Amino acid sequence: MFCLLAISLSQASFDFSYELKYGDGWKSNSRGELEVDENGDPVPFKFNENFLRINSNYNGLYLYLELEYSNDPILGYSKTEIKDILSRFYIEEQSSQGQIKFGNIYTLYGAGLSLYTFPDQDIDFDNSIDGLEFNYYLSDSFETFLIMGKATLEQRTNPARIEPDRFSDNTLVVGGLNYDFSFGYGHLLYKNQKMHMDNSTLLTFDLVQGDRSTLFDWDFA
Repeated sequence: MFCLLAISLSQASFDFSYELKYGDGWKSNSRGELEVDENGDPVPFKFNENFLRINSNYNGLYLYLELEYSNDPILGYSKTEIKDILSRFYIEEQSSQGQIKFGNIYTLYGAGLSLYTFPDQDIDFDNSIDGLEFNYYLSDSFETFLIMGKATLEQRTNPARIEPDRFSDNTLVVGGLNYDFSFGYGHLLYKNQKMHMDNSTLLTFDLVQGDRSTLFDWDFA
């Protein structure tokens, strides 16, 4: 068993990276002033975020894992339980005919105007799709693609909030064709997206209180 394991691992490549974010101080508002509690004392602010990222490759099969242990995070939820520490994951297989990917789908079509999913840890944003992406090369000029899956998008009514307070469940199916010729390139794309928001999220679009808002808030309300 040991010999078989050593032979199999010798054909695989691994890459690890570790990131630590730690701070211990006092909380400030958007104007750079110290926040105080009802007694006039400064509000403490501590964070401890740990990220372990793993990339591996074996015979054209790619695996990516991101593990996060946060207690407490700068933004978002604390992640200390085993079931919560797997933040991002995908497995991908590539060949001369195309590729297929399962897990958290980060992708871009139509220069990002048709579909663009990406993570931004600094603002605790992630609009990836839990599902699959499939590409098949019909020729040097044509490529078909299919993306399908589900996602829960978390947003904030105010950037100063530590945890999100708007949630929408999305189901997405995207399919189409990319073409690339000497006289130009582009794509044909079909997208079907269904979104569901619960009542607590819908109530955050009530603008009577004069809270911070965007054009999207007004249009939605």
